[in-house]
Amino acid sequence: MLKVKSVDGRIPLCPKNNCDFICCTFNQGNYIVLYPGELEQAIQEEYHHRHLDIFDDNYHGGKKAICNAHETATCDHGYKPLDCKTYPLFPMLNIKNSVANFIKGSKCPVNIQEISYHREWAKIAWENLAKNNLEVAEWLRKVSLVGYEKIDEQSNG
Repeated sequence: MLKVKSVDGRIPLCPKNNCDFICCTFNQGNYIVLYPGELEQAIQEEYHHRHLDIFDDNYHGGKKAICNAHETATCDHGYKPLDCKTYPLFPMLNIKNSVANFIKGSKCPVNIQEISYHREWAKIAWENLAKNNLEVAEWLRKVSLVGYEKIDEQSNG
């Protein structure tokens, strides 16, 4: 059985690597993506989202945003998008809407081998969503991200 460390996506290794949540620093065109219906569901569930500055309200049916949280690790105790929860990983689907592989945020200093539990958790989260919502699966195939690279399974990347 898979052991999940945290449902908010925090990786315990991050503070130890002194990254200071660099993933929440937006520069060089970086942004967060929200899948179709994600923000609307968060609003319905009464999560605050003041920290999310939506700058593209229809990105292939989803949204693009920048986070302006003062306390980035907790999103100012507001809604944390799945893109953030699963960072530094973003899924690449196969034709059966299963996660075939991930791309990894290049500014993250954590090695992929160090976060195998996070990778498995992210795979389950994205796969469940894509298999149960074809709109999300199609959206995932269209998303283009800045500052990500393919994962070489043999490297530390």
